[in-house]
Amino acid sequence: MWKAPTQTFVKSNSYGLFFLPTKVRFNQVNLRVVKQTNNVNYPQPLSFTNNMTFPNKQYFEGEDLMNMMDQVARKMKDVTEKPKCKQVLNTYRTESHVQIYRFLASVMNQLQHNEYKDCRGLNSHTLIGRRGIGKTATLTNISLAGQLLFPKIIPIYISYLGIQNDPFLQQHTVMEVVEMVLNEQGIPVDTLGGRFVNIMEALFEVDKHVLLIVDEIDQLYQVCPNGWSDTLIKSLGELASIGDNDSGRFSAILCGSSSRISLLVNANGKKDEVTVKEFPLVASSPNLNGNKFRIRRILTNPPTDITVAAHILESGLVNTKNKAMCKAVTFITGGVTREIQRLQFERRDETFFTSLHVESNPKALATLSSPAGEIWNNILALLFEKNKELLEQLVDKDGLTDMEKVKSVNWEYLFKPLSYTELKEKMGSVTNLDHWIFHLFDRDYITVCEINNGRPDEIYPYSLYMLLRSGMTASTKRDDAKQISAFFRGIICEISSSIKDPKKMGGVRDSNSNKKSSSQVDEISARPPIRRSKVPIHYSNKERTTKHPSSHTLKKIEIEDHCPKCEKKIEKSAFEYHNKKQKISSKDSEIPKDESI
Repeated sequence: MWKAPTQTFVKSNSYGLFFLPTKVRFNQVNLRVVKQTNNVNYPQPLSFTNNMTFPNKQYFEGEDLMNMMDQVARKMKDVTEKPKCKQVLNTYRTESHVQIYRFLASVMNQLQHNEYKDCRGLNSHTLIGRRGIGKTATLTNISLAGQLLFPKIIPIYISYLGIQNDPFLQQHTVMEVVEMVLNEQGIPVDTLGGRFVNIMEALFEVDKHVLLIVDEIDQLYQVCPNGWSDTLIKSLGELASIGDNDSGRFSAILCGSSSRISLLVNANGKKDEVTVKEFPLVASSPNLNGNKFRIRRILTNPPTDITVAAHILESGLVNTKNKAMCKAVTFITGGVTREIQRLQFERRDETFFTSLHVESNPKALATLSSPAGEIWNNILALLFEKNKELLEQLVDKDGLTDMEKVKSVNWEYLFKPLSYTELKEKMGSVTNLDHWIFHLFDRDYITVCEINNGRPDEIYPYSLYMLLRSGMTASTKRDDAKQISAFFRGIICEISSSIKDPKKMGGVRDSNSNKKSSSQVDEISARPPIRRSKVPIHYSNKERTTKHPSSHTLKKIEIEDHCPKCEKKIEKSAFEYHNKKQKISSKDSEIPKDESI
């Protein structure tokens, strides 16, 4: 067992964040030590890490990183002078969080042990996942936990969120930022010659490695060419050099939410007028891909998956106590992590249930007045007609959402998604149909769970509540929002502290308690989105002990699967029931190297 080094976090004047593993004093005008801001969600300095102990292992798994965050979260809860951290830092273990933790742990293991040496293109990746599932939170968490477990790695996290208002990143390229960080950390970088070569030599001298995480990369491409856009183009060129570097000292991970990132990274988007209009900088950007920056997709759960709400609200298991709550929350939010958090904090505001859906935002006019608006209306109409009988069971005599029926009706198994073929037949010869579908998906109008050959496989609404509201009048929508707000004001109170208190999210786990073979880990990591059985789950009063791989805690629960033919009851664990093996197509997205985590 060994003790962790102390931590200090540094950020630019606006949105760029840089994480360093030792205490440093910054003298540059554009850098300062931040003790507490909205963008740095941790107290500074993290002196309490001196008393933390970690497993003495050569290779760490994603579960080790999650366990580390549990310890950090518990320690932060005791830092009373900075209570805001208790709400910001989370240790959720939804399927999306687990996928990212395992992927990044794998990258950091290889980087720590110099396994990227003499391997071109293997040290760079592109991580894509829908908005609101916890990518940024997990990346910032992994920056903290990663440098505790991997002392040879210097994580540098840069976010291009709000680049239009960030003069620091407008004036400095990514390698200039890296050079500045290394110099201030006591690793001198020679100023003569090429910056990239000098940085590699400096890292070699002290036997260190850099993990560069560039978040919100799609927002960089949205910048229109201007006086400082040349700096961004130069940054992209430097990222291309990192991807082609075989020194083993550098690894880069790009992350974003747009489904068009693969077209941006390999510069194929400059051939598409629609893509260039949305991402102007791609027209003059270099190609980062080839065999570099391979696409890794975070698989999206459908809006009928109630297990995500279970992870965030309580124990991580769907059981007799929280099943109705999980169904109610998922029905409204679509099972998106960010929206579930918003629901807990804003449920008393009636306008929240209107603002929850993007079509109510004034900025939605641009999308709804484009061809995407017609496609979206057709998607809702087809889904509504396909599930009309089910939706009629979820409203009262006045046409308002009946939350008691939402809690009792098994809509999570009975809902039927829309296939791409069905939409294609309805829309006829609409140009750029695939582009507009992904355009709607990126802006939270719909949910796309699987992508095959660059096309969506099945299409869901963003949430079932959005679909149900599409058939209401304006006055009915207002009355409906009032009724649902009254429902949630009382029902969430009993577990509201679970979201705020990381200590209640499962505590510290034993990293050895849930070891899996490499084949098992690969199978779980690569499985497709959860597909729900149409057979409802029935709960009995009997209990048995079941171990849930995602929560890493022991819970007592019994789930009985009723065979519709013979009425036999078959006991299954919650994890086994909700994660039946599915065949996944080897073909994925626009480029052959696209891999799903």
